[in-house]
Amino acid sequence: MLALSIYSQEKDYFSTELDANYHYYFVGNDNSNNFNYGFSFLISKYTHKLKLSTGINYSTKSYDSQEEIFNSISKRKYNLKYLNIPIIANIEIVSHKKLFVSILTGFSFNHIADYNIKTYYLNGDFVTDNDLLGDKRLGITYMLGTTFSKSIGKKFILNMSPSINYKLIPDHNNQRPNYKNIPDDRLSLGFNIGIEYVFKNTDNE
Repeated sequence: MLALSIYSQEKDYFSTELDANYHYYFVGNDNSNNFNYGFSFLISKYTHKLKLSTGINYSTKSYDSQEEIFNSISKRKYNLKYLNIPIIANIEIVSHKKLFVSILTGFSFNHIADYNIKTYYLNGDFVTDNDLLGDKRLGITYMLGTTFSKSIGKKFILNMSPSINYKLIPDHNNQRPNYKNIPDDRLSLGFNIGIEYVFKNTDNE
């Protein structure tokens, strides 16, 4: 991976990384995505051309559902907040000077931290359903993508990672048909951008 190419005299070492994330969910034809964002803190270990990372991620899933006019409701806004634990592997495939490309693959364990629905009426009023989804469970998402990296000096790396994400195990159990149910949105797209700090042994400088 990148830092191994920069510090080839070291066999193993660690790094930390802060990321900002964007997510696009395929929530069905009757729903529309809002701006969905997230943040990650990762700790990584480099071994040869392999980088293994884990940490914690906070992300949102917000989307609107248009309603039929006859029920006096204009739309419903669904808001979910997640705490995720990603386990990611990056495998370097291309390196050129200070630019590097790697294959990203891994899993994310998904936990719904909060879920509410705002219902907007045609007269301008709205109501909020809070503390929903008592039947939530731990979900698992598979991630596949590419990481583009650029070294900045001797200690920092800029990473950008587009990915396709597929939910292997849903993070909720839907019951009978109900507006409070979450769509079975198995597929999503993600984009991460982050700054990584590499810890290097001082005796190798």
